[in-house]
Amino acid sequence: MSGSPECSLEGQIRDRPSRVWIRISPRKLPGLRFLGASLLLVLLAVAQASAADTEIEALPKSPLVIGWRGTYLVGAWTEVAIHTDSLDLGEFIVRITAPDPDGHRVQFSTPAKAVPGQALRGHFKVGQLGSRIDVDLISAETGKTVWSQARHPVLPLDPSIRLVVTVGHPRGFENPAGPDQGADFRSTDIAVAELPTVAKSYDSVCLLVIAGQSHLSAEQSLALRDWVSGGGRLLITLPTDITQAREVIRPLSDWLPVKLGDTPVTVSEFGKLEFYSGRNVRIPFSGRMPIPSLKLTHGEVLAGSRDEALLARVPLGIGSVTLLALDMTRPPLSKWTELPSLARRLAEASPEGAIPGSPTRTLQLSSTGISDLATQLHAVQEDFSEVRRASPWLVMGLLVIFLLIIGPLDYVLVHRLLQRPQATWLTLPVWSVFGVVVSLYVADAWNGDSFRINQLNIVNYDVDSTTCHQRLWTNVYSPLTERHSISVESKLNLTAAAGTSQQSAWSGIPEKSFGGMLREARAQIGSASYQLASNTTASDRAVEGLPLLQWSSKPLVTEIHSGGGDLVECDLQSNGVGQLSGTLKHRLPGPIEDWFLAFGNRVYRHKKNRDDGQMIPLAAGHLLRVDQPNVFPRELRAYLTGKVATGTQREGSQASNVASQFVAYDALSRDPADILRILTFHHEVGGTRYTGLTNRMLEAEDLSHLLKLGRAVLFGRLNASVATVKLDGAELTPDRESTFVRLVLPVTKVGSEIKRDLQRLDK
Repeated sequence: MSGSPECSLEGQIRDRPSRVWIRISPRKLPGLRFLGASLLLVLLAVAQASAADTEIEALPKSPLVIGWRGTYLVGAWTEVAIHTDSLDLGEFIVRITAPDPDGHRVQFSTPAKAVPGQALRGHFKVGQLGSRIDVDLISAETGKTVWSQARHPVLPLDPSIRLVVTVGHPRGFENPAGPDQGADFRSTDIAVAELPTVAKSYDSVCLLVIAGQSHLSAEQSLALRDWVSGGGRLLITLPTDITQAREVIRPLSDWLPVKLGDTPVTVSEFGKLEFYSGRNVRIPFSGRMPIPSLKLTHGEVLAGSRDEALLARVPLGIGSVTLLALDMTRPPLSKWTELPSLARRLAEASPEGAIPGSPTRTLQLSSTGISDLATQLHAVQEDFSEVRRASPWLVMGLLVIFLLIIGPLDYVLVHRLLQRPQATWLTLPVWSVFGVVVSLYVADAWNGDSFRINQLNIVNYDVDSTTCHQRLWTNVYSPLTERHSISVESKLNLTAAAGTSQQSAWSGIPEKSFGGMLREARAQIGSASYQLASNTTASDRAVEGLPLLQWSSKPLVTEIHSGGGDLVECDLQSNGVGQLSGTLKHRLPGPIEDWFLAFGNRVYRHKKNRDDGQMIPLAAGHLLRVDQPNVFPRELRAYLTGKVATGTQREGSQASNVASQFVAYDALSRDPADILRILTFHHEVGGTRYTGLTNRMLEAEDLSHLLKLGRAVLFGRLNASVATVKLDGAELTPDRESTFVRLVLPVTKVGSEIKRDLQRLDK
């Protein structure tokens, strides 16, 4: 059977050479060449990337710290620290790339100098949850990247969570175990050397606690001063030893409104501090203890007496400083079981309760898309009067009309009138082109063909510290899809102090809807990138290469902190029962309209007569006397909420029933004056229980606490332009610019002691 086919085939296979030749058709050669060239390019790119990674990673990976040991808030300025000893001394640029609320990658560049033993620091804002953050260290001399790292850090905190940062390991601020124990705040403890030297690094902090024998540097002290004056809250718990307490206070003595007495005071009980904490549990102590003597000329004694102030709070700018003449790191406070209750009240982390006499409302329905005052302000900025947006119902109606045209109407035309059904191959394209042309014409007519700007400005000026903090919101509307450079400058004639800082960035809203910051990051198709300059001057372009889509807008915010010069003069006095007298004069670039002066629980308005609804404008350079006959007082809360009391006489009795009616807060209002008036005194009117909205992003702009600290606040609209917006170097005139000033005025108390804080008996 050797001649069988099977054997012949087996022999052929056995005798075949081991090399195998593959025949390729000449027609396939161009495709294979293209495939080979593509593969070669990919290999070259991978090799270059590997070489670049090898070059960048030649330095050992340095520890990278984001925020407060990994804790930070979405939408707030966050510091990044790069700890390394492997770099040569010189100038570097810390470039951080993170997404904004629209998903665009934003590059934040901060110049830094390598100093032995110190970290290189940069700043950024993240606009989405769970997004990637890229950190690059670039040589300022060569422009090459010398170190790089991409991180997916832990999720940032929701703005509703209050972040407490402690220094010195004070007791009582430990993170709560669960929601039932008040998980509405988080705390993290750091070393004193980790405290930043830039004020905006504290943007996410609701309370900074400095305890024990913590000694700050001069740079850290100046950063704290700027942060507190811009709305920050600082708590200092002093050592009981007077010498050690003086060492803690010494770096802050140039600006701290509280001084220490020459000799300590002796206390034997802490009942008032126990009462302030809201817990009837005694502090474990018996005997007598010397503590530092707190000397303050204004402010509020929270616990203690005039000569034995255990706990006091004083204003600084639009923020406050609280001092506790006891050490929370040592006994007897460290052994007190109810110390967490005291800590929570100092952090103001307890659920917001209704103020007696204020109305109560439920939260706004989620269908409105507005749950926070910042979102409502954002909606005001999105409202361009010359841009007429089509409602969804109108668009749906036009679609129905178009379907009727290409359907029944076209059928009647080609079948009944023309009696040529095949003509639909001509009429359908004609109707489609007609619809496209009409749509484009209507879209151009409604959306406009020019750039538009809405500008909203808040100017906070503190007379006592002569500091000015400006927050300028800019919303840019574009008729085309293009990239632009935008800068915002202030027109106020302020002192160019050494500590002046200016920073522009994107603005976001604390919502889960589209464009909100509470959405988790996802892959973005077609997202672009742009650059933000750090600590810009007036001549710099603050935002470079900003991508603007056709018929859309982009919100930006610019914050400026500087010395305010001599813009306001005031000499106000109070006898301690709410009566205000004295004079006031300002030098702002225009008159202040629709203004009122709040002090204590009263508001003062200058009108022609009591029933007149219009306030007399306060002109620049005009000396106003508060105690003149045409300045009419009223209860502050009643004025802000529109409270009206009506009385009805009881049947068969001389007594009467009094009923109070309030004007409900309109969360859909587009009047910035109404919103900012409530924002300024949000807690005073009852907070969320009245407005139905939270105040998470702009809590530092709530000045209600200053009224308790003996300050008067003048709120009004400034009839003048205070901002200049430049688009690609050309100045634009805003469609609408609204400027509101809030003047924080010191009041001298005549024949009165420092105010005491007493708990309400109806709580």
